[in-house]
Amino acid sequence: MPMEMNKKPLVSILITAYNAEKFIKTALESALSQTYPNVEVVIVNDGSTDGTAGVMKPYLKDKKIIYFEQPNGGISIARNKAFELSRGYYITFLDADDFYAPDKIEKEAEFLESSPDYGAVYCRVLSFYDGVPETMYGYDRPMPEGDIFRELLKHQFINPGSVMMRREVFASENGFNPDFRDAEDWDLWRRLAYRGVKFGFVNKPLHHNRISRGTLSGFHNQVKMKKMNLISFENLFSRMTEEEREKYGAKKIIRLLRIKLGVAHLLLSEKKQALALFKEASRGSIWAIFYPFILFFVLLMPGGFISWTIKFFWQLKHKMLFYKE
Repeated sequence: MPMEMNKKPLVSILITAYNAEKFIKTALESALSQTYPNVEVVIVNDGSTDGTAGVMKPYLKDKKIIYFEQPNGGISIARNKAFELSRGYYITFLDADDFYAPDKIEKEAEFLESSPDYGAVYCRVLSFYDGVPETMYGYDRPMPEGDIFRELLKHQFINPGSVMMRREVFASENGFNPDFRDAEDWDLWRRLAYRGVKFGFVNKPLHHNRISRGTLSGFHNQVKMKKMNLISFENLFSRMTEEEREKYGAKKIIRLLRIKLGVAHLLLSEKKQALALFKEASRGSIWAIFYPFILFFVLLMPGGFISWTIKFFWQLKHKMLFYKE
């Protein structure tokens, strides 16, 4: 264990920043004000074209900070670079527009220190809308722990900022897939859980997540995200035996992912792409019976109306899952 005598293990807080001049000061100060005594903060400026570098300049004298600038490569490449520059026994992630509770590192490090059979831990997250930080929202969904592979096949429920993991765990899967600019976190959690890595859960709101109009998970980005999810699952299932694919319902999952990607195309009124995916998803299943009706509906209804309807129900679903703290 890379730790000095009588010192707690070093924890590396990995911050990636792209055009984050408005928010990164809050993120950085939350990292530097942790109650845990032994942290380093690794910041990778991923090709920002705004004043992010200028905001960082006054902080770079702090010996806890490692700062690196690179051409824009996307969040996976930036996080992997931050890991490469880090030295911590434990690592944790912080997006430049989010921030930590003061005891985030302390609580999660305590969990991993006392639970040697767990490779990673995550915590509750509170979200807030940009410009309204005084109103926090929780997410009403069960948070499993231990062997969570089956749950991760169904949902992405782990915010990367909520995670801390052992260094060797991250390295064991070579970190985030550098080809992914979207859905990279869910992809990594699944790969780790498939290998048997156990995830713990700290039932305290230790991470705060900013929701803004420019967030990557907005409507405009749904096609890219859903496409990356499909590729990610196909990659995962290709590692499995036929028996495992049958056990985990691979065909059903891929079918559902194609349908979701088709719906994402309908958000953009891209009917041709959506119908091709719906047809592929229905092939060889009972859904083939319904495809002619889906075809008729999509061709009959105006694209704008379909898009509005999907957005309405998407927002309704998320409002039902959020609750005020």
